[in-house]
Amino acid sequence: MHTADKPKQALVLDVGTSMLKACVVDANGSFLSCVLQRWSCTPQEGVPSGLEFQPRQLAEEMLLLGARAVKQAGGVADGLIVSTQRLGFVFLDDAGHAIAGLPNIDRRAAQEALAFRGETGLQDYAVTGRWPGAQHLIVRLRWWRRYRPDVFGHICHIVSIGDYLTGYLTGKFLCEPTTACETGLLDVQQKEWSAMLLHRETLEESWFGLLRSPGSCAGLLREEAARVLELPQGTPVLVGGGDTQLGVLGAGGVNRGDMAVVAGTSAPVNVVVDEAVSDPEYRLITNPHVAAGKWVLEANAMLTGTEFQWIKDLLWENTGPAGFQCLNDMAENELKREGKLASVTMLAGASVANARRGNLYPQGVISFAMEDINAGRITRDALALSAFETAVYAILSNVELLSRRVGKPDRLIIGGGETKLPLFIRMLAALAQVPVYQAQGEDLTCLGAAMLAFVGLGCFRSAEAAVEKMARLMPVQTPPMIRQQELAQRMKNWNDAFDRFAIR
Repeated sequence: MHTADKPKQALVLDVGTSMLKACVVDANGSFLSCVLQRWSCTPQEGVPSGLEFQPRQLAEEMLLLGARAVKQAGGVADGLIVSTQRLGFVFLDDAGHAIAGLPNIDRRAAQEALAFRGETGLQDYAVTGRWPGAQHLIVRLRWWRRYRPDVFGHICHIVSIGDYLTGYLTGKFLCEPTTACETGLLDVQQKEWSAMLLHRETLEESWFGLLRSPGSCAGLLREEAARVLELPQGTPVLVGGGDTQLGVLGAGGVNRGDMAVVAGTSAPVNVVVDEAVSDPEYRLITNPHVAAGKWVLEANAMLTGTEFQWIKDLLWENTGPAGFQCLNDMAENELKREGKLASVTMLAGASVANARRGNLYPQGVISFAMEDINAGRITRDALALSAFETAVYAILSNVELLSRRVGKPDRLIIGGGETKLPLFIRMLAALAQVPVYQAQGEDLTCLGAAMLAFVGLGCFRSAEAAVEKMARLMPVQTPPMIRQQELAQRMKNWNDAFDRFAIR
């Protein structure tokens, strides 16, 4: 039970690419519980790069996970909200039953995406703020129409994974713009479905629901879901949003010019803008923000966290979290040793944004000078440092890309799992050329979702007010790094290598 001075609590249900999460967060920004569970999708036989999941099974697992989180937090949640991976969708039939679940990593429509490379892609980018790729729904639906007419012919509604779960909680399906934009069918400036694109693709407008603002009330918790969660029937359920935008909010990114990086598995870099700014070079993506009246312009350093994980496992096998500290120590050793640093350049998933060509390049590369082999400089320490360099250089190159479009930020906010690596933060702060602030919090995406829920519950008048109360930013104050000038030059060399090897 609440007392007069006890803050309200929100249950956040989060669907990531490989992890399910349920957290209870209070209106002071404290995490009262957090329960995690891995999940995966099923490869489809005979469908190259095709992956699917069972939506109802996912919903049932999320409720059980939520029940555990609520119990650990004392059995109280004043509201619920869903955060979700972007680019994941669910097809519904005329009875509202799920007939297919597509995760964000389903890439079966790669061939269909080729049709958007020319004038069609230019036309779409002007409306939607993104260059259509294999994971965007507008492209995927061409595949389903051609190869699975048995399923395509029964589609009556399409919702994001988050909107499906919200509907499972309330019994009413709706849509919200931060995931709807990833269909490639949303007019990103108007935040409305594009009649022109729906007509061109011969898609029914009725398939796509009414758009509601993130943080508004989606409905009330229905009886069956309430029973599993052990919460009162009728508990408010708030409209959620895409995990990237929620992570930006959780990091404190809410005012014009705020630039935030949430560095986890990937490292999207977003700057908050007051209008739907586009990029004349077609490299950046324009998204609605979860904060009212705001958008975010996005670049993406891509798989920086995956790269850290790969190098850690390569050098230290199955050492778990302790292996990351070993990786950090090895990279520090390389920086401190006397003589020339090894000329290792690594391209293994980290990227500089190019929405038109695709942010992921087809082949990874590790290059070095043969003289360094003969001199004994290609060591485990050198490979460890190269992983840090790649992540930092890719992130800062994307910061520069955004800065060229909207101006240099007053500060750069960084959060996410990669910030647990001390050398990563020090290198980023040393080379950023703007003040760097570290966002504190157990999970920035869930924190941002909770902020939004508390706005909807009336605890705060706006997202800005929620950030002021709940976000925790610490300035990164580090002495000058050893080899700082050398690292700055190596960043230029890394970009040259990226242009040679990764640009298609």
